[in-house]
Amino acid sequence: LQKNNKFHQVAQQALNIEDLLHVIQTSLSVMNEQWADAINIFHEKFDFLSDLITDHGLDSSSQEAFLSLLGGARTYPAVHRFLVNSLGEV
Repeated sequence: LQKNNKFHQVAQQALNIEDLLHVIQTSLSVMNEQWADAINIFHEKFDFLSDLITDHGLDSSSQEAFLSLLGGARTYPAVHRFLVNSLGEV
């Protein structure tokens, strides 16, 4: 009787582990999809910023424009427009 009980406990633990593995796999799949979507949105927005910088006749890259903004230097009109379009009124 004790052996049957032990086997039942081990079988139940194995099922629980299988269930947990399924939950983990599903969660990782969802996280991977959300990450890919976020990266695509990021690239779309930065492509838009690069286009704005070019349209305003500036020679700097989007990275240089943001570093200038972070450094407290003058904000490029293209960066301001990008921030307004991305975040709402600044």
